[in-house]
Amino acid sequence: MGAHGNGVQAKRQYWRGHFAAWRRSGLSQREYCNNEGLSLSTFQLWRRHLADETTGTEAGSCVDLVALPQTTRSFPPAPSLRLAIGNGYYRLDIGDDVRVDTLRTVLDALESRQ
Repeated sequence: MGAHGNGVQAKRQYWRGHFAAWRRSGLSQREYCNNEGLSLSTFQLWRRHLADETTGTEAGSCVDLVALPQTTRSFPPAPSLRLAIGNGYYRLDIGDDVRVDTLRTVLDALESRQ
């Protein structure tokens, strides 16, 4: 490798060091560049350039997606019927699995209050 190749390799190493330090810092790219006296556009250019050369975790790389198992629903199903009684003072959300005798008892109780 000639002198030119050594210079490019040195730049790659220089920027890789900055990218590693930036990730450890927890700062945004802009904040890190301001703190280090770096040009944000040059930082982003080198980040994209190095990402194209690697299969690592830099921008533009691919990640494996894993399907997660389905979990039980943590919310009740939507009601099949919504019943408003007494100008909306009472509202019943009635699902498909409601027992008729339970519904009759609730309706009778509401009617007796009017």
